[in-house]
Amino acid sequence: MRVENGKKILSVCEVNTYIGNIIKQDYLLKNICLEGEVSSFSKGPTGHLYITLKDCTTPEGQNETASYKGIIKVNVWRSIVEKLKLPAINQGDILIVRGSCSIYDVKSEYSVNAVSVQKREERGWHGDAYAELKKKLGQEGIFDTAIKKPIPKYPRKVGVVISIGTNAFKDIMSVSHKRNPYVQMVVCDARAQGENARELIVRGIRRLDAMGVDTIIIGRGGGSREDLEVFDDEAVVRAIYEAKTPIISGTGHEGDTSLADDAADLRVETPTAAATAAVPLVDDILRTLHLHMRTMNYHVTNKKNLYQTRLEASARELRLRMQGRLQEKETKLQMYMQQMAALNPRAKLEKNQEKLAQYRINLNRGITLRYREYEHRLHLQLTRLHGNAPTAKLVGGFGYLESEGKPVMDAGQTQAGDPLDITLHDGRIHATVVSVETDIKGV
Repeated sequence: MRVENGKKILSVCEVNTYIGNIIKQDYLLKNICLEGEVSSFSKGPTGHLYITLKDCTTPEGQNETASYKGIIKVNVWRSIVEKLKLPAINQGDILIVRGSCSIYDVKSEYSVNAVSVQKREERGWHGDAYAELKKKLGQEGIFDTAIKKPIPKYPRKVGVVISIGTNAFKDIMSVSHKRNPYVQMVVCDARAQGENARELIVRGIRRLDAMGVDTIIIGRGGGSREDLEVFDDEAVVRAIYEAKTPIISGTGHEGDTSLADDAADLRVETPTAAATAAVPLVDDILRTLHLHMRTMNYHVTNKKNLYQTRLEASARELRLRMQGRLQEKETKLQMYMQQMAALNPRAKLEKNQEKLAQYRINLNRGITLRYREYEHRLHLQLTRLHGNAPTAKLVGGFGYLESEGKPVMDAGQTQAGDPLDITLHDGRIHATVVSVETDIKGV
């Protein structure tokens, strides 16, 4: 202690010591007996038991969802724990604790060092209300794991419902910026305790959900079980359940979970862990992209080589088929040209003209031969006929007599004065019978 301008100035340690002495000397605080509902409890590695009690009385007119009115911490040292042989303690149990108050100078916190702990049969109304609400919400399927939405791997916008300026807010912003500065962080300012805390959290969740962010983070930077009581509120839990956007709960309370943790799509221990879960490392994204690029290039190259090989094989096969078809078509074309040439009217005319000329030559030759044959036969017949003709006998002074167109066979057929026609071998003579002499021998 020092004196300045006539005033005594105490250090923090001196103040805590002074308060501690007052507590130790106070008769009631040296031997105090209190009753409270178990809010939280834990057992240290050395065997000491640390219990947080909250007021379990219900003032007239206070509803069952009212927040706590006060808390006190109870230390049950290991020797007392072994001596008392305490039954299992659960959240919501009502305990009667007897002991003495003391102050922890380092944190300026006072607590009760218990020498006796009794557990009552009934439970506190806070614990029963919590259990009934959890049962009701569970029956509605709000906590079902089957409806949990997956957290987007590559978000563009992440919403945060948290009190701006707190260490939790700073941790989230710092971690998200370090992990990926390209992710946009949208913050809705909301206190995690005190008046209007529930309304602010619900409003923040619904506003971010309507904005279309990829992920929403809710929570605060730790605190006692009572400090996180707003995350057991039914309105907050239903807002989380009704949101279409995946929600990460990071309340910074590792001892137990809240109903908001059970309703959220992902529960993590701290706001830092929530930022880590919501915002991927940009280096990991780049490595993944590079890996996908290499994999894609590898598959594309393989596909290209495969299709190139198939294309070349198909091209060779096509060329062979085309060559075969071309040769086949050329052969058919030559055959058709030959057929057309054979059926060409000009060629056919020339061929027929040649045949006609040959037929003409053959015909002339045949006619000539036949004419000569017939001429020869005619000469023969004429010779024969001439030999048999009466005129043929007229050669050498003989002639043929006719009178009035009738042949004169003997002299008695004529009389003097009858006309006579004498046919010789070279002509005819017209005469008149002068006289007729008859040969007696012939009579």
